This record gives sequence, C-alpha cells and structure tokens, in this order.
Amino acid sequence: GKLNRTAERYLALMQHHGLALTAPERQCLAHICQIGFMSPLEIRELPMEVDLTRFECEGLDKKALAQKLRAASLADLVAVVESLGF
Repeated sequence: GKLNRTAERYLALMQHHGLALTAPERQCLAHICQIGFMSPLEIRELPMEVDLTRFECEGLDKKALAQKLRAASLADLVAVVESLGF
C-alpha cells in the first residue's frame, strides 16, 4: 500500500511540475545528466553545472538556462531530469 501511495504521489508531481525548455536547453541538460544517477543534491546543482559545462549548441543561452533552473523548485528540477529519462 505505501509503495503504491508513494508512486501515485510521484506521478502527480511529474504531471504538475517541470519547466518549459527549448530543444537546445534539453540537449544541454541531457549532456550534463549523462553522468548517470543523479542524487537530489546533484539535481539541485544543475544551475551550477550549466554554468560550468563546455557543452555548446546552436540556440543555447547557458546564462538564461542557469537562471531558469535557479528559479525552479526542486520538484520542477526533478521533473525535468525525469522527463529526460535520467
């Protein structure tokens, strides 16, 4: 019962959280997430990782992406990472 309840809550979070991202922003985050499993601390550090990454692609504004991530809640950041499949 508890596992099902937790899964139901998780699905609700994924449906109601996240960020509108452009394709280049999603590519940048997917590149960063390629490290594998991301702990909650690592997810919170995504804005810093965007600032530090050397990843570049056409249409990517890393400063704007980092600001967008800094303004997001942890639930939003988790939903983004999950939507990328990590």
